[in-house]
Amino acid sequence: MGVLLAAYEVLFISTWILYKIFLFIVGSIFPSRLFHLESYDITEPVMDIAKIAKTLVKSVATGENVAIESFWQAGPCVITFLRRFG
Repeated sequence: MGVLLAAYEVLFISTWILYKIFLFIVGSIFPSRLFHLESYDITEPVMDIAKIAKTLVKSVATGENVAIESFWQAGPCVITFLRRFG
């Protein structure tokens, strides 16, 4: 367990360093604040969560269609959307 935690810590730190390098490079190429990622206000949601909550998806466990809002009925949850290319 300790080795796995250390691996995640190394992954997190290296990702953070790459993110900071990316910000430096983008800031050098585009000196305007147009592409500076730290300047965006994340306090207001971009998507309407109520609209997303009504979307039906297929349950892996039962195979039936369920609304996404059923995921957080038992408690808080984190939903990640991945875009697949190709």
